[in-house]
Amino acid sequence: MSLLVRTGLYFAACLLVSAIPLGVVQASDKNTALDCRTPDAPLGKPYGAQLYTIRVAMEQDFEGSLCRIAQIGYREVEFAGLYGHDPSEVRALLDRYQLDAVATHADWRQLRDDPEMAIRDAKSLGTKYLVLAWLPREERQTIEQWRWWVAQLNKVGATAAAEDVVLLYHAHDFEYRAIGGVRPIDLLLEQLDPRFVNFEMDVYWTVKGGGDPIALLRQHPGRFPLAHLKDMQRTSTDMADVGDGRIDFPSIFASAGKRDFLHKFVERDEASEPFETLRLGLEYIQSIERKP
Repeated sequence: MSLLVRTGLYFAACLLVSAIPLGVVQASDKNTALDCRTPDAPLGKPYGAQLYTIRVAMEQDFEGSLCRIAQIGYREVEFAGLYGHDPSEVRALLDRYQLDAVATHADWRQLRDDPEMAIRDAKSLGTKYLVLAWLPREERQTIEQWRWWVAQLNKVGATAAAEDVVLLYHAHDFEYRAIGGVRPIDLLLEQLDPRFVNFEMDVYWTVKGGGDPIALLRQHPGRFPLAHLKDMQRTSTDMADVGDGRIDFPSIFASAGKRDFLHKFVERDEASEPFETLRLGLEYIQSIERKP
């Protein structure tokens, strides 16, 4: 069993939450290759869905969930675990539903203990980007730990680049909290080698952490090829569906250079109606980018 498969099992065990109503699509709607109907042609730009949003449905009906993503109009996806499925088998399903796996998240233990296998699994899945999506609290208590991870990621990134895989770091809000006067995000931006390691900007977590997405894009052009799009409530710092909150996505998109935000993934960590969240998010970003 590959390490990515084992990581998928880990994600499934850790991320499965109590049953969430899935809105426009219930996980029990078992779509198969025989009854799944997807659009014949791509619908405009190939926007992406971060599949963590529909993790409950993915656990219950993996193939049917991919079908629904394609039916909504997405052409790109980013994985956060494969739920026990082999990467090569998943790639065949993606081809069936005209989906492109642009990126996959890797568990931090993969990148610490066996990065070569993580890279091989990413290639088997057909992804260009391999993302470190999270560091647990025990791995980020001191600046010395952060410096160790910088050195490790630079090594892994060089190995990945030799295999035509791009390593990225996904920051949350805790990277913006100073440790001994040093913010981890500044350390990462300064010391991760841009030839080998860049970033996936999560717009919500950046704003919640006190960062400025527009300033980051202007100060570090080319460092953010991928973006997670989720919004913030107008009266609190809780998450909201994209376009239903207070984050100024049009201005952020306008600030991204030609090497930034090459792929945008709609996401919401705790959506009461996950497929509807993804549908509304797609409609919103399409409406922004249709404007002259």
